[in-house]
Amino acid sequence: MPVIHLLPEAVCNDNWNGDDDDMDDQLSNSRNTDNSLCLMYAIIAVELFLIITLVAKFSYDSWRYIRHDQLPWIATKLF
Repeated sequence: MPVIHLLPEAVCNDNWNGDDDDMDDQLSNSRNTDNSLCLMYAIIAVELFLIITLVAKFSYDSWRYIRHDQLPWIATKLF
């Protein structure tokens, strides 16, 4: 088995019979899984960034209200 085709799925799979066609199928499945994981990690990173930004903005607005007695701009436009 060439090193480039060395995947945990191929090494640890009891049903794998050493056929190159099976290896190609496993490689394509592995690439699809890698793409899905990459997309999932990207979505998680964006969500984490948005949550941190929201918490930072809320903290800044709270500090500004406590210190300067000014509501955020959006809050003044609601009333």
